[in-house]
Amino acid sequence: MANVHKPLVSAYKCLSKVRLAVLDEHGGHVLPLSSAAAKDIQRIVKKAAASEKRKWLKLYQEKGIYNFYLHGKSPTTGVENPQQEQGFGRQRMDV
Repeated sequence: MANVHKPLVSAYKCLSKVRLAVLDEHGGHVLPLSSAAAKDIQRIVKKAAASEKRKWLKLYQEKGIYNFYLHGKSPTTGVENPQQEQGFGRQRMDV
């Protein structure tokens, strides 16, 4: 057996209905949903969504994994995707 010095945790299991995660390029925080900070963040996001949502990248939780899908022009080739509902490249659409 190997010594464990950093346990692996599933974001999905960690966040399931009781916590909120805030992530950025430096790391992030996991907050209890009942905390004042988590409630403030949710309020701010809900308010901003009314005017800015079109600019946001939607994350989907699918079978315990967080995914996002790109539509429109390919970010690598600049070519319009003829079948928008299928996404680009190796994206899974069967989930």
